[in-house]
Order: sequence, then C-alpha cells, then structure tokens
Amino acid sequence: LANFWLWLRGVNRSVSATLGVGVRRFRAGGVGNTDKSTGRFISLRRLSPRQKVLFYYLEMVRRSSERGLPRKPYQTPNEYAQTLEQHLPVVDHEVNSITRYFNEARYSRHAITTQHAGQAQQFWQRIRNALHKVFQHR
Repeated sequence: LANFWLWLRGVNRSVSATLGVGVRRFRAGGVGNTDKSTGRFISLRRLSPRQKVLFYYLEMVRRSSERGLPRKPYQTPNEYAQTLEQHLPVVDHEVNSITRYFNEARYSRHAITTQHAGQAQQFWQRIRNALHKVFQHR
C-alpha cells in the first residue's frame, strides 16, 4: 500500500508539472503559431514590422512546402519565387512582392514600416488562399 501511494504521488507530480507547462504556454502566447525552436506561441502583436515581414514570408515557404512545393536548400528567395509562380500564376505579383519585402527585411538596414508589414500580411493571405484552392482539387 505504501508503494502504491508513492507511485500515485509521482503520477500526481508528473501530471501537475505537465499541466503547469501547458497553462504557462497558453498564458504566455495566447492563440497563434508556435515557434518550433522553443515550442512557444508567437505573438504577432509583439513582433516588429521587420519580424512580421520575415514571419509572413517564412509562413509562405512552410505552407508551400506542406503542399508539395518545398524550397530547395540551394535556392535563393528569388529563385524560389520563380518556382511558386509556375505553380501559382494567379498570385505571381503577391509572391514577387512578399519576396521583395523579405529581401529588404532580411538583408537591408533601412527601416521596415508597419505599412510594409501590413502589405506583406495581405500578400500572404492571398497566397495562402491560392495554395488552398489549387491544392484542394489535386
């Protein structure tokens, strides 16, 4: 009986610790995407405009990869944009624009405005919708 109680206490501690981590993760990040490196939620409100542009571009890459259009390790962002344009001609302007914004945010030192971040979000939404439409019929 004593061993059973010791075991039960251990299970209780384990469950409490697991629930505590989940609750802290929920409170810290709210609803949103998770950062794969930390397992935490990403709060878009807390990101700078530069970080938002990077986020939307990387979401485009991630979602496109899930749909069978992965970015090859040797491809530059512009080369990858050409790949996406071949498969998603309806949003070629958006793909080019978000790629251009990504290159500016990633490789330049000048300020990225909230307007750029908002436009990148709109481009990403159109690309996401196109990915959904094109690949739901395949």
